[in-house]
Amino acid sequence: MNMTGRLRGLRPFVWFVLLPAALAGVAWLLGAGNVSRPASPPFVHALYTLLLSLTVVAIAAGTGRRALGFLHTDSSCGQIEKLSFSFALGTGILGLGTYALGLVGLLRPPAILALLALAALIAAPSFARLQQDLAEAAAELRGDWRASRLGAWLVFGVVSLLALLTLLLALAPPWGYDGLMYHLVAPRLWLQAGRILPLPTILQANGPVIVQLLYGIGLALGTDTFSQVIHLAFGSALVFAVLGAGRRLLGPGGGWIAAGILLGIPIVPLWGTLPYVDMAQAFYEFLAVWCILRWTESESGRREWLTLAAIMAALALGTKLTALFMIPALFAWILVLGRKRGWGHTLRIGAVFAIVACALASPWYVFNLVSLGDPFYPFLRGDAVWPAQRVLLHLDYLRSFGAGTSLLDFVLLPWNLYARHEVFAEMMASIEFPSLLFPLALLLPFVTSTPRARPLSALALLRVGTWFVGSQQLRFLLPVYPVLSLMTAAVLLGIESRLHLRLKFPRVSAALTAGMVVTTLLYAAIFTVTARPFAALTGSESRDAYLARQVYDYRAMRFIHESLPETARVLELWDGQSYYCGGRCLPDAGQVQAAYLLQQNPTVEAMSAALGSDGVTHVLLDLEGLNFLLSHDPRGTHEAAARFYVREFLPVCGEPIYEDDHVQLYRLTCSIHPSAGKT
Repeated sequence: MNMTGRLRGLRPFVWFVLLPAALAGVAWLLGAGNVSRPASPPFVHALYTLLLSLTVVAIAAGTGRRALGFLHTDSSCGQIEKLSFSFALGTGILGLGTYALGLVGLLRPPAILALLALAALIAAPSFARLQQDLAEAAAELRGDWRASRLGAWLVFGVVSLLALLTLLLALAPPWGYDGLMYHLVAPRLWLQAGRILPLPTILQANGPVIVQLLYGIGLALGTDTFSQVIHLAFGSALVFAVLGAGRRLLGPGGGWIAAGILLGIPIVPLWGTLPYVDMAQAFYEFLAVWCILRWTESESGRREWLTLAAIMAALALGTKLTALFMIPALFAWILVLGRKRGWGHTLRIGAVFAIVACALASPWYVFNLVSLGDPFYPFLRGDAVWPAQRVLLHLDYLRSFGAGTSLLDFVLLPWNLYARHEVFAEMMASIEFPSLLFPLALLLPFVTSTPRARPLSALALLRVGTWFVGSQQLRFLLPVYPVLSLMTAAVLLGIESRLHLRLKFPRVSAALTAGMVVTTLLYAAIFTVTARPFAALTGSESRDAYLARQVYDYRAMRFIHESLPETARVLELWDGQSYYCGGRCLPDAGQVQAAYLLQQNPTVEAMSAALGSDGVTHVLLDLEGLNFLLSHDPRGTHEAAARFYVREFLPVCGEPIYEDDHVQLYRLTCSIHPSAGKT
């Protein structure tokens, strides 16, 4: 290739990586790269975050595109599949690379920048192929709407508006509870230490951390909103992957309907704007499911598809501990799909799949085994911070979600998930329920547009079953939503076919799905108007004012940060959020700290002595968190603890120094750590 050809081949690399990186660098020089207090105008910080996110996404996609070529599955992939798998593989590689830096004590901004630069150079030859994949995928999608230009513009308009609203929410300062409890706190603490450390006091930070380490890239480079934009990117990739899988399985119309069903669940795009990891887990897990289904259809490439399925499953296992419930479901599904080839042969294939997936995910669990003595800390052995009694309290909380655990309750799930959806909800309970169209998926064994979709019924039953025996939080059911969307689309198309309603395009199903997506758009618009992120992004409202509206304990956190000495140690009761408090707070990450301490210290004198020996100088009583925990209190332990602290301990040993509608803060007077000082 001559020099001109080489330069032409580097153009995609320049447009995808170097240009946004250079613009992000300019924004950094303007003062945008400061996590807590950007020196630049808010819109410059938001622009910096967006450009940095685009740069990292492009590097991840390019790296993953090259890895996909090494796996030899790209030749049998559609264009949308190539893009989906490229992004999945690339984010996994960047997460593992950042993890490696943390293990060797190089988790610092210069080393992270060097990692990104190295990944970009390795991926550079793949950007021309990535650009071609994007162009061909866009041509395919445009071709779907060639006969209906009006429909294309309507879809483009609705999806663009929804994307804009969610992007505005994602670019605003972080406020999601779990993000402020551990998804952002853990990488910040690791960056401060320069290495990965066990964090036993923050329970969830000791689980799989591949996506949290991606968020650490943003924190290292001066932006915490990066986490929300990347999580939104995972959510967008999930919808895109469902579109691609649906087009292959059900035809072009079926792909759009399946993606529309998923997008038509109002809570889904709002979940995507939070600094969580659920979208990433659902994305990886769905791709694992899709690979296994492709394996059943491809004799020549079955080994490669199962290898890719194991990698996707491993990435899900490296993202969230609840993905462990995926492995028995996928193992059993492989046995069901391959039973015609002989049980012995299929059993070996399923076992190899499970072993490879677990082995690839093992770095997260081996670290816990070595550093904490428990690969699934603290659920197998625990330690002095999380002994058996405290773990049991936390398990009581996790098991308190749902409408019951009997066989009858499992049979009644399709009813209870809607009629009693609040018992499965964790936040935004008014809109936290599955798609209203999902019950149609129950008809898939009897009505479908293609028999190729029927195997999904077995997988959905198995995966819902493994979710049912764990914590029945609706958010943990998200990985099943893409599968249910495909199943529902297959049933809708089958009904249209039987009733002879289908013309060139499934108009009835399309109209029904479009109505659901418009409903999601309305909910997103209402939420955006209420949250007012645009005010925070333009500077008409300060970051503090925005957070004071969005984070119910933020005012108390600012009071602690500004009014208490650095030596103060604030014990949070029923409040796990500590991101905006800093090192002064001792968070209740498992939200059972109050009940556990009472079990260990049942009298005022014993409690005073225990807190004094731990250096606690202040107690924060989270009324909002307590109210939530009282609705998940099967044994009455939280109610008993609340009575003790409110009626016995704090009236004797606490001096109130701050109070609002949600939080009360007390200075301890019975036993004060000598170095703490007073307020």
